Order: sequence, then structure tokens, then C-alpha cells
Amino acid sequence: MQRRHPRRGAGTDWGRRGLTSLPRVGFLSDDVEERLEELIGDVARSFAAAGHRFYLVGGIVRDLALGYDVISGGSLDTDIDVTTDATPDVIRELVRPWARTIWDQGARFGTIGARCGDVALEITTHRAERYQPDSRKPEVDFSTQVTDDLSRRDFTVNAMALEVPTWELVDPFGGEADLEAGVLRTPIDPRASFTDDPLRMLRAARFAAGYRLTPVDDLVAAMVELADRLRIVSRERIGEEMRKFLSIDAPSRGVELLQRTGVLALVVGDGLSVEDIQPALIEAAPADPTLRWAALLATAGVGPADAPRALERLRGSAKFERDVVGILRAARLLDDLDGADVVAARRVVLAAAEHLTAGAELLAALGRPVRHSEWTVVSTVVEQEGRESLRSPLDGDQVMAATDARGRAVGDALAFLLETRLERGPLTTAEAQRVLRAWWAERETPAPDRPDSRR
Repeated sequence: MQRRHPRRGAGTDWGRRGLTSLPRVGFLSDDVEERLEELIGDVARSFAAAGHRFYLVGGIVRDLALGYDVISGGSLDTDIDVTTDATPDVIRELVRPWARTIWDQGARFGTIGARCGDVALEITTHRAERYQPDSRKPEVDFSTQVTDDLSRRDFTVNAMALEVPTWELVDPFGGEADLEAGVLRTPIDPRASFTDDPLRMLRAARFAAGYRLTPVDDLVAAMVELADRLRIVSRERIGEEMRKFLSIDAPSRGVELLQRTGVLALVVGDGLSVEDIQPALIEAAPADPTLRWAALLATAGVGPADAPRALERLRGSAKFERDVVGILRAARLLDDLDGADVVAARRVVLAAAEHLTAGAELLAALGRPVRHSEWTVVSTVVEQEGRESLRSPLDGDQVMAATDARGRAVGDALAFLLETRLERGPLTTAEAQRVLRAWWAERETPAPDRPDSRR
């Protein structure tokens, strides 16, 4: 379906472009259309002059249809995806007069990147794709029809194109109407779509939650039927998509969708109580994917000791795994605090200082907030003592200089000094040496009526 919407109101003086008015899409305001014209109009007209089409596609068209302010301070908040019937070598020549930079690493897949003025463009030749059953990597054929390109998109709300400079909306699958109705559908049969690219099942959760769209029954049924196909997707790609999903403001609707279709069980792996995961509690945590992952695992009954095995399946970065485990550990330690005990607070700070705030946020999301008195004493330890001071006041060389300890005994001495520091608070070097020598003398003195076990 192609629609041309007449411009409402008086024409606009386009100055050097010599245009007095342009046909417009119904969801474009005059101001947004003018700003887009200023940013990309010249490039688009160079394609038209050469006999080629130039379509904005994907997220920018969807967000414009939703009325989002995608333009800020004279530049776009995001890069622009473009599709065209021009081939990569032609794209390269057409953008060259306007581009500060051109990158063509994706040319064999039909994509040329260019920075033109204040905007980065990813311009791709119309594509049609074929998938093999055991792979989500498509065989790509170039096409001359924009509808071929739109049909391979994941959802109808992403399968709209806006031609520039005519400002004609190409919407063959009813994406604009689906946005208005709050419906999530695929451009083709969802079974074919999810068979081609199983990762789209995770994206369905992100779009259902992020844009408050209700999946149609066929889409949900396809997710149930094809959940197991997610096994052909690399764990890295699954982890990346889940981090995007858990970063949105309100993911609970999507978590529930993944949970009831069986997709979530494929994501988190065997041995987890997926049925116990509580989407509302995950959403209650701040919109940070690391913290949200900790909340997901916590509601599934996974603690800090078991979390590494669960996270290993995602193949995230070492820092990501360390942070999730650290948040779970901090939450466990804070939850176990009982009263405003400064010694216990020091132990918590020593074990989990980097993740204390996130641990407290996790507990709050789970409905078990840290009591004010306990958080106050922990915060006081952090502010007045700091984690760096919560260590042995002497190092190994100083221990050996103050005693004749060697080998394993040095480690025992350092452990004793750390325990003394936690119990008594900060110690000067002289104080630490005094208590160490007293401890060492007692250790070296044989017990009465007992042979010296060291001899």
C-alpha cells in the first residue's frame, strides 16, 4: 500500500532547493519534515536524479509514526537506515559528493555507510533473503523492489519505508495501522519468519514490552512451536539481545511472553525454576541489564554460588558475569545483616563494596529492602573507612620483618591482622606490629604439658 498525503497548510520556502511545497506523510509534522529535508534532502535528490529510489526504513520510520522526537539540536538522535534499488558501487558514487567519510566493509552484503553532514547513513540495496534450515545466516539476493526488502523485516511496525524526497509512505503490511491498534505481527507467516531467524522471538518480547504491543495469536503460537529452534543461535547473540531487552523501562510484558511460550527456558538453560520467575519484580529493578539479570536469576532461586554456571550459557563479558554475581552476593550479605553491627557491616563492605548500591536496589525490587539502621551503618563504614582500608594493615614483608614467620605462617599472620582490623577498626603500623608480635609469641609458645608440635 502506497499513500501520498497532501500537505496541510501553506507551502514552505525551501530556498536554494527551489521547492515551494512537498507532499507529506500524515504523521510528519512540518517542522520534522523540514529538518529531515535539510539533513538528507540533497543526498536523496542525487539518487532521484540518477533514476534511483531512496527510502528511509526501520526504526526511524516507526519512531516518526509514533511521534517520537528523533531530531535533537539539528542532528538525528540515531543513525539512518536507507534502502535503495541502486547497487553498492552506484551508492558509493552517488554519496561521494556529500560524504565526509565512506565505509564499505558491508558492500558485499549490499551496504555502504557514509557520514553526510551531521548524519550517518547506512544505505543498503533492496534485498531478498533465503535461509537454510540449520542456519540463521541468510543467502542474500539483491532486488529492485522495496516490497521485497520490507517483507524480510521482523515485524510490520518495522516494515514501513518513507521515500525521500517525495515523502511517500510505503506500508504494504499495515505497520502504521498496527502501531495505532497496538498489535505486534510479522510481515509474513510467523512460523516462516521465526524459522528463518529464531532471534526474532526474543525481539518480539522487546517490541511487545517496549512499545506496549499485543502479539497476535499466530505469533504466540509460533513462538511456542519453534522455541527450541533458538538453539541454532549463538549464545553471544542471545545474550546481546537479552541485554537490549532488559534495558527497556518496562520489560515485564515481554518477560511474561518469553516465559509462557517456553522461550525463556531456552535462554536461561536447564535447572532453573523458570516458572518461579516473577516479571513484575524484574521490572521493579532499575533499567540496567546487569541488575535486571540479577533480579531474573534471584527470582528463579539462583544465588551467587550458582550464578556463574547460569551466566556461562550467555557468553557475556567477564565483567558482566562478575557484576551479576557481585550484585547477587551483595544482596545476600545485606539481606543477612541483623542489626546495626559495625563489625558485620565491615565484613559486608569488604566482600561486596563495589556492588552494595546495586545489591540494595535488587533487594528493594524483590520486596526486601535493607532496613534504614543497617544501611546507615554500612554507608558510614564506606564513607569513613572505605573498602581499601579494610585489609591487613601490614603486608607480607612487614610481617616477616616483625616476626620470624615464613611460608604458610605469613598467610596465617595476614589473616589474623585482617580479622583484627575488622574487629577493632583502623590500626596504625605500630599498633599492628604490637598485636602481631603478641599473637606470634602466643602462637610460638607450646601449650603446658604438651610437646611442642613444631619439633
